[in-house]
Amino acid sequence: MLKLALLLSIGTAATYEGCRLGSARYGEHVGDRFLERSLEYSATSLASWVNANRSAASRYAVPVLFPLDLLFMAFLAAFIAVTAVWIAGHADSLVNLTSLFVFLPALYLAADLAEDVILARFLLSPATITTGAVTVAQTLTTIKIWSLSAAGVQLLPLGVLALACRR
Repeated sequence: MLKLALLLSIGTAATYEGCRLGSARYGEHVGDRFLERSLEYSATSLASWVNANRSAASRYAVPVLFPLDLLFMAFLAAFIAVTAVWIAGHADSLVNLTSLFVFLPALYLAADLAEDVILARFLLSPATITTGAVTVAQTLTTIKIWSLSAAGVQLLPLGVLALACRR
């Protein structure tokens, strides 16, 4: 399992760099990936930006969100889940609970994927941008950020518990 975690960490780093380089090629707003990192946009401002920057919006959707960000989120979620299960498997008291530690990475993956689908739809078809749809996208962004943070943070207490309860 350690080899798998190492392979996934390499995949995560490589796809992160691919996303960074890929998005930087397409201009300031795409390079900043403002939709995925900020809640500072409204339906009106997003529709205006997409309509004024059709080419950049299209390139944000493909290849930045799909396939680059899709690959990144899959590698990252898998890396955290495998690492959590591997760590938990080293403590007698946690062995039967290992599947619980996959929940947060899976939640992150689901939220990030749903967010990217909605954002790609906005970027490719600005008529779909509504206040309600933007609220859903921003809610998914919040869930993505919080679940990823919690999934990463859970590794620390798991490691401490595994060391304390070593088999």
